[in-house]
Amino acid sequence: MRTAAHFCVALALSAGAAARVPDIDPLRSYETPSYTLIATEKFSAPAFVPLIANFEKLLAKMLATDVRPTGTPTYIYVVRARTWNRYLRPSRDIAGEFVPTRFANYLLLNADVGHTQVHAGVLHEYTHLFLRTQFGGYYPLWFDEGLAEMMSRTQMRRDLAIIGVPDPAFASGWLPVARLLEIDKSSAEYLEAPTTEYVHRESWALMHRGLIADTNFGGGIFRYLKAVNELQPAKDAVQDSFGMSVAQLDSTLRAYLAQTSFDVGRISFEPAPPVALGQGRLLDPAEANASLARVMLDTGFNPQHVDELIDAAEIAAPGSPRVAVLRLRLAVRDRNDGEVERISQSLLDTSAPAIARGVGLALFERVRETAPKDSLSAAAQTRIGERAFALLDRGLRADSSDPEAAWAYALLAARFKAQLDVALERLASVKERMRDNADLAMATALVYEAREEPEAMLPQIVEVARHASSIEQRRWAVRRYRELLEGQRKAAPE
Repeated sequence: MRTAAHFCVALALSAGAAARVPDIDPLRSYETPSYTLIATEKFSAPAFVPLIANFEKLLAKMLATDVRPTGTPTYIYVVRARTWNRYLRPSRDIAGEFVPTRFANYLLLNADVGHTQVHAGVLHEYTHLFLRTQFGGYYPLWFDEGLAEMMSRTQMRRDLAIIGVPDPAFASGWLPVARLLEIDKSSAEYLEAPTTEYVHRESWALMHRGLIADTNFGGGIFRYLKAVNELQPAKDAVQDSFGMSVAQLDSTLRAYLAQTSFDVGRISFEPAPPVALGQGRLLDPAEANASLARVMLDTGFNPQHVDELIDAAEIAAPGSPRVAVLRLRLAVRDRNDGEVERISQSLLDTSAPAIARGVGLALFERVRETAPKDSLSAAAQTRIGERAFALLDRGLRADSSDPEAAWAYALLAARFKAQLDVALERLASVKERMRDNADLAMATALVYEAREEPEAMLPQIVEVARHASSIEQRRWAVRRYRELLEGQRKAAPE
């Protein structure tokens, strides 16, 4: 979510003044059936929760989607500016961000940008979350950001929502539509001012035109999604879906945004039942610092500052194995192999299966993807991988419902061609709860590949293609599917 210019200046000044020792306001944790909210005590959780419940009802009606549990935990963090600026902010001009990871979703917000901006940020980021968890498949950045931007200014009035009100803060520059179709959340145009303003403005215009003003154009949007999910090039998908070239789409979008007024939609919906929130649980200093450090390690945001939070958690809870696991993850991230060895060895005798699981996952990450000039020898990679395999097994024996541990265990099983039946049993168990997870399907396919069972791989690869959230994962599935079919064709008797 972008910020208005005067907020950007204030945030930049605040970030420059941040101290080395973490200065974090008390955080309180609230559990709901759909997510965990971790918020500064200055934030009104009792107003937030019903807003989200009703907004979810509205999105479900707009996208004709039934809301269903996904089995993936969601964590919503709402923190003060000094915490946001130093630890959770993905870039200078962003006041909120939704970050999906393989086995958790994070929704991060700056609580200090003013009531109106916080309200818009909540709706904007929750739209991203809803698309990820309920809409499914691959969708480009402009669809994701355009819908979120349009929904961010929604006015909720009991059982009626007013949507499609334009944002007067939009900048007037232009990003060519040919480029808009290509960028993702790692692109400089999305992350940096002033182009992030252009991205949001043009994406808003595409979705506003399609969902509010012109249903024929809206049909083109959904045809385009289908085309790119089938790996059709964007240029061809535009021509086939909208009946115009990319240059013509650029021209018509400029004309649409040149209007002096825009249509506004009014949609009625059934309000959600009330949620009993309670007072929440105040996090102690060690847990608060460790929780924020975990978010940073999972998202990769502000990596230069994560050690401050781990240090503070360690001071508040000396000798804590959970904090030591965070320190191990930091060492893995930095490829500090001496520290990886020292910390992992110190934790091997810890009896808690949850700690074994944490160490196993950290060691797995160290050997999961190695660069050509990696400092680890092949023998060291095997040794660390085998240690991770044993530790993950120990964790899964205590908690067989852990999807991340089952995924990592299965990938190591496929790598070592060991315990393949056990890996499949564990994957099948967690997939019952997380049916739409492409990573679990991909791990299952790779275990079948290690068992030399190409026929069993095929339905798993179809699942990967159906539920992939990135174009790279979808391309892998399509390539492997075609390779397997070609192998079957060649093996068939004449």
